Amino acid sequence: MPLPAPLGPQRPGRASARPFSFLAGHGLRERGVNNLQEATEKICELKGGLLALDAVVTALITALPEPQRTEMAGAFAQYTEVARSVLLNAPISEHTISAYEHEVQRYAALLEPPAAAG
Repeated sequence: MPLPAPLGPQRPGRASARPFSFLAGHGLRERGVNNLQEATEKICELKGGLLALDAVVTALITALPEPQRTEMAGAFAQYTEVARSVLLNAPISEHTISAYEHEVQRYAALLEPPAAAG
């Protein structure tokens, strides 16, 4: 990979004297924009995949008969505690932990037995 164009004005008398510009071809700014675009696209892909997975899990939970739903609720509680321990001991953002806790509460509510009609 070629080296990026030097930043700042060149010293007089150098053969490759170019003016200072963040917009020069293949400069640091363009690479940053490309990296930002790639990161944004990847985040969008992850969001789409997460939404699809959420739809499948929600459909599965609501389709479960009561005994299996109760069994799954117990297993879910155990697995969420393990995951919580991992998250709390990992170098991870508070945003991730907060989102995790929010989703755990949401899924736990889905696993609760339906209220009796009456």
